Amino acid sequence: MKFYPLKLKPVTKYIIWGGNYLEKNFGYSTEDDNIAEAWLTTCRPDGVNIIVNGDAEGVLLDEYIKKAGKENVYGDFEDFPLLIKFIDANDK
Repeated sequence: MKFYPLKLKPVTKYIIWGGNYLEKNFGYSTEDDNIAEAWLTTCRPDGVNIIVNGDAEGVLLDEYIKKAGKENVYGDFEDFPLLIKFIDANDK
């Protein structure tokens, strides 16, 4: 398997206290009005990034990891060890 830097589509999360900063300034979109969180790197059951570049374009990140072998992507961790996100806390 050829390894290269992956570009990931963020997983956006609607929460009532979110705002429109992430959509306005980063172009992240969702069908809901308020984006409270944009998960930039994640393999959680409630949100998995989609790869948007290269040979693996359109593949879910967890599927890519299965094919590549987790030891090649994140080593000895039992589960994917990262959740990197932006938060827009527009309201209480």
